[in-house]
Formats: sequence, structure tokens, C-alpha cells
Amino acid sequence: MTLRGTIENGVVVLMDDEHVDGRSSIRITIEQLKERASTAGPTKRKIFDVARYAVDTGIPDLGLNHDHYLYGHPKVTDGD
Repeated sequence: MTLRGTIENGVVVLMDDEHVDGRSSIRITIEQLKERASTAGPTKRKIFDVARYAVDTGIPDLGLNHDHYLYGHPKVTDGD
């Protein structure tokens, strides 16, 4: 008998239509399945690899005050 499933957080999770008697002895063989292009998702595309373009600007509040630095809007505070 061959059962199908996945491993999630270290636990074997069988497909919905699969079941095992509580007293069954099992052997698990791990198979690495090829990723399908559709399941790879857009993160495999170079445009989403923004981390490699990151630069340390030395501006500690850049995320909070990006409108100030880009467009000259008044600075905002983070409640400090």
C-alpha cells in the first residue's frame, strides 16, 4: 500500500483521502518532488529579489519619514 502526504512542522500529514489503521506499522520514504513552475510563484522572479539591492543609507528614520526625504513633507514622530 502506498499513501500520499506531506511533512508539516515535523509531522506526517496524509492526504484527505488517505487513512491508516491505528495499529498499522509503517515505513516512510522521503521523496523530493520537483517544484512545478506554477507552485514556485512570483518570488522566483528577479524583480522580487529586492534584498540584494538594499543599501544602508545611515538614515535611522527613513522608513517612518520616507515622504519627508522623498517629497519634503513634514517629518513625523513614532511616539517617542
